[in-house]
This record gives sequence, structure tokens and C-alpha cells, in this order.
Amino acid sequence: MQDIIIVGAGGFGREVLALLKNCNAITPAWNVLGFVDDGKTAGEIVNGFTVLGGVEYINQLQKPVAVCIAISLPEVRKAIAEQITNPHVAYPTLIHPSVIISDDEYVEMGKGCVLCINTVLTVNIRLGDFVIMNAGAIINHDAVIRSYSTIMPGVNISTGAQVGEGCYIGTGSKISKPEVITPWQKLSAGTIIA
Repeated sequence: MQDIIIVGAGGFGREVLALLKNCNAITPAWNVLGFVDDGKTAGEIVNGFTVLGGVEYINQLQKPVAVCIAISLPEVRKAIAEQITNPHVAYPTLIHPSVIISDDEYVEMGKGCVLCINTVLTVNIRLGDFVIMNAGAIINHDAVIRSYSTIMPGVNISTGAQVGEGCYIGTGSKISKPEVITPWQKLSAGTIIA
């Protein structure tokens, strides 16, 4: 089993912990060492796992470790990725067992992505690095989601849409045409672009 640390012990960090447990229930692969979180006290217990320290804890490790940056806000996720300089760190893409990828031969994903429960990706889709696809998000063919973007629960991104770097697409939003969302935009929950 591969050691993994979750960055962020808040709500999304706890969701990632559940995702890892669900993956391990099918094929044991992950040994969760705990959380790191600059806003928590080292030694604090979160959902049965210890807060090991702040982000700097990761930079001090002398052995290979996987890291998941489980922070919803794109700008914070990017800042943390830039703060981690340890060459022993790997960023796996984590995929919940319920995720549907229609044709994984034609779906590209960068490092450090998280695909949560009941996410659907069809074909010819590209995800950059550190993209979060939250519960029940649907991405249709020829869409591009650039690095550090967060797609919240229930979002539907249609054919050919392009989501720029660091975008935050709010819960239940719908992009129903091949629209280009410029980098670092935040779309409120329920936004409809038709």
C-alpha cells in the first residue's frame, strides 16, 4: 500500500478520506498517514486520523509519499502546490469507484486530480493538474477543464466547453454550449450559460 497524506482537514479533506476508504474497500492501495493543515493543531484527531502538522511537515519528509491537496478554493490549492517542494512527493489522481468514464482511452487527466462519487466523464475530455470534480458532476465530450479548477456538485458542462485555469464552477451550474470560461472566474451556484 502507498502512503498518502491529505492536505486540508476540512470538509473536502474528509470527503477525500472517505473516497480513499471506498477505494481501499475494493482494492487496498492507500495507507492514509493523516492530514496536514496549517489551520489545525498538530495531534488533533479528524475523523479518526491525526493532524500531522502544517504543510511544512510534508517538505521535511525523507521518504516517498503521495499527497492529495484537498482544498476546494483554486487559488489556495495552487499556492499549496507551489509551497510543497519535496522531491519525494507524488500527486496521484484519485478516482472514486462509482465514477463513470465512458472511454478512458480518450480522457486525459493531469496529476493531483480528484474525481468524487458519481462523477461522469464521456469522451475526448482533458483535465489539467489538480482539478477537483465534486459529487455528481457531468462533463461531456470535447470539454477542457484547465489546472486548479474546481467543479462543484451537480455541475453539467456540455460539449466543447473550455474552463480556464483556476475557475470555480458553483454547485448545480450548467454550461450548455461550447463557451470559454476565462481563467480564475467564479460562477455562483446555479449559474446557467446557455
